[in-house]
Amino acid sequence: MLKKIASTILIAMVAVVAHADLFVFRANLTTGQEIQTPRVTTRAFGLGRLKVYTDKNGRMYYEGFLEARKLSGPPTGFHIHRAAAGSNGPVVVDFFDQFVQTVDLGRGNRNIYVKGQLLDRIVGGEIVTRFQILDALRAGNGYFNVHNASFPAGETRGQLVEVTAS
Repeated sequence: MLKKIASTILIAMVAVVAHADLFVFRANLTTGQEIQTPRVTTRAFGLGRLKVYTDKNGRMYYEGFLEARKLSGPPTGFHIHRAAAGSNGPVVVDFFDQFVQTVDLGRGNRNIYVKGQLLDRIVGGEIVTRFQILDALRAGNGYFNVHNASFPAGETRGQLVEVTAS
């Protein structure tokens, strides 16, 4: 039943959308990419995909999917942080602010679906525009991070890399 619901949601999310620009990113999440003390030593990992597109009026939207495996607990946060690989950065997209659907597959495995509008955001007292966020992602300076009660700073992380749109 859960797989059928997940499949229905995924089909709805990848429905054809009229857009002017499409950017696609992927991320391989591991605990080894987390930068914190003490180190995360769980076996959590994941594989994510994010599409960012504009409509004919220049608004930006995103749709994403994350297969998170062996998490130590339910996600309390799922974000994009702006920073290069090997460094921490501020949250620039908080998926929990808009649509998030998680499907618990048991044994710490979850599929997470996100969908929303990419918006300007105040970070550290300054406005970060949606264009700056997209530019950072395209330059490799953004990462997915999954947080939970056991790891409030993040249990697993993956740098977003632009791939050919398909």
